[in-house]
Amino acid sequence: MPDFVRVTNSDTDKFIYHASNVRKILPPGKDVMMPWDLACSLFGDPFLTDAPKKPDRTDAIRRCRGNFNYELGMETMDHFMDRIPKLQVHDMETGQELFMLLWDAEGERLEEYVSPSAESTDAVTLLQQQVQALTTQIGLLISNRQQTPPDLVGQLPVVSTDAPGVPAPAKATEWVDGDPFAQRPDDVLTEPLFDFAAISTASPVAEDGTAIDPSNDIPEDVPQDAGVPSGRGKPTLAPKRRS
Repeated sequence: MPDFVRVTNSDTDKFIYHASNVRKILPPGKDVMMPWDLACSLFGDPFLTDAPKKPDRTDAIRRCRGNFNYELGMETMDHFMDRIPKLQVHDMETGQELFMLLWDAEGERLEEYVSPSAESTDAVTLLQQQVQALTTQIGLLISNRQQTPPDLVGQLPVVSTDAPGVPAPAKATEWVDGDPFAQRPDDVLTEPLFDFAAISTASPVAEDGTAIDPSNDIPEDVPQDAGVPSGRGKPTLAPKRRS
């Protein structure tokens, strides 16, 4: 968008407007340099667009028509277009005519406009280009994340047990007829985990690893001829009561 535009009064009547709370008059056949923001507030920005939840262009058309006392239903659009001022707006840099919203609400002649900063390399333009590039990249990332992930079934790598150094997977022990120690013929575990018969008949083992004879389990200070069985005391009579 240009910074300044030249507004020419091609009508036969003078054009009266206000800028910074100052009343100004543009006689017929004369032109004036006007800031772009002021021209947009009076005649509407032709580059505005409507979004689903932000109808900027529609609101701007309503405001610029209200600047010239247009009320819907009170007069026809043809009558309104005949009584509004006949003004021409030109870009100060390129001299190209700009068709503002007041005279081109549908934007039919907007495609012919060429922005003067299209090939500019100033800091503001470069910043706008960087923001636009980042916005495009973010849009691509969002669209890629919303896509359906590919089907990876059948594409996962399979570990071969035929290769050297790769151990074969162990098989779990299964119950057979309620016996947890019975193994399947093809099971890795070919023997029961515990042998209760061997545990019940095994001899006790001392700390040094030698077997202990249960018959010799008698303290050394007890005489061998005392007749005291291993682990039990000899029964005795109760003492007589004194008379």
